[in-house]
Amino acid sequence: MIPSNLLADGQNDVTATYSCTLTNMWSKENHPVGYDSISNSAHWSPPVLVAHGTDYEMWASNTMASPGVETVAETGRTSTLEDEIKEAQNNGFAGGFVVGNNQFNANDGPQIFDDIQLTSTFPMLSTITMAAPSPDWFTGIYNFSPIDPEQNVWYESFEIATYSWDAGTELGETYSLNNDPQEPHIPIFQLTNETIPGDSGILLDGESGTDVLPMALWSCTLQKTTEQEITIPVVNENEGTCAKYFSECTLDDDCCSVSCRDGRCRAKVRGPERFESLRVSSRSGTTMGGAAGKARRSSTGTVNRFRKRFLRG
Repeated sequence: MIPSNLLADGQNDVTATYSCTLTNMWSKENHPVGYDSISNSAHWSPPVLVAHGTDYEMWASNTMASPGVETVAETGRTSTLEDEIKEAQNNGFAGGFVVGNNQFNANDGPQIFDDIQLTSTFPMLSTITMAAPSPDWFTGIYNFSPIDPEQNVWYESFEIATYSWDAGTELGETYSLNNDPQEPHIPIFQLTNETIPGDSGILLDGESGTDVLPMALWSCTLQKTTEQEITIPVVNENEGTCAKYFSECTLDDDCCSVSCRDGRCRAKVRGPERFESLRVSSRSGTTMGGAAGKARRSSTGTVNRFRKRFLRG
């Protein structure tokens, strides 16, 4: 996981847009038992990716599967889960979501999804896709937040290898559909050498015969972002130091440095509720604010003089 320089600041409306890819790792080499019988049909159902906050949970270990998760895990259909996400959106618990396509192991390469946006309100990512054919087995990510906890920045990129999970809603010991329901339902659990059903060794690796290897690899890369405004000083002919305008900057260079973008440089008040500063957006050009804004509204000539002074500074 590689940190970026994009702050994950809960006080600002910063959007981290990720492009994600699903790479298959479910194969005869990694999961040899019974794979020959489904080598031409083995596939991932349309994956669902959702951005959300802590008040929504698509799925998690040792929790009961929702009807939407149950339907995905047993049939691969996503409509019920999409309805659950839309309800969470209406309640302000979830952001955007993306639905992919069927991905067949024998024929299809890695699948690249439409971009998904994470924000300070919805900083978590969850995904799910059915391992088909199977009783109620699936793989995916749950409640992952791509934020570096030490630097409080979004990750530039990350990769997560995901394992096989049982939704706890249907019985079955091999790659088969239309099995009897699990009554009563049990919590979602990971399929390991201790929890795989039956004695066949389904899903165990071919080398040691004791491990269940990852089924898929999810990799995401930070794309375009919304950027915070940075503040630089208005310097006139008689005042040439940044410190005269910014309370925490000691050098001129500080005013256009990372410290300013991080919000650590604050404009000094120059009179009642006036800030001698020019706000510059790195994406959308210049925006006049404070005293400079008043100058722009009052006289074009004043603005031209201001620009000359600013350029000289």
